[in-house]
Amino acid sequence: MDFGRIILNIGFWIVFSFVFDAVSSTFFPDLSWETQIYLWFFALIAGTLIFNLGWYWFRLRK
Repeated sequence: MDFGRIILNIGFWIVFSFVFDAVSSTFFPDLSWETQIYLWFFALIAGTLIFNLGWYWFRLRK
C-alpha cells in the first residue's frame, strides 16, 4: 500500500469524524448514541471505499 494513501486515509477519517458529528447533531439531534455509532461506522466504511476507489481510478487514468 502506498504510504501517501495511508496518510490521506487517516486524514479523511479524522475530517469525516468531525464533519459527521456536526452534521448528525444538526440534522438529527434526537438520535440515540448507538444509532449514531452505527451510522458513523457504516458511513466511514462507505466513504473509505469511495475514497480508495477514486484514488485507484485517478492513478490508473495516468
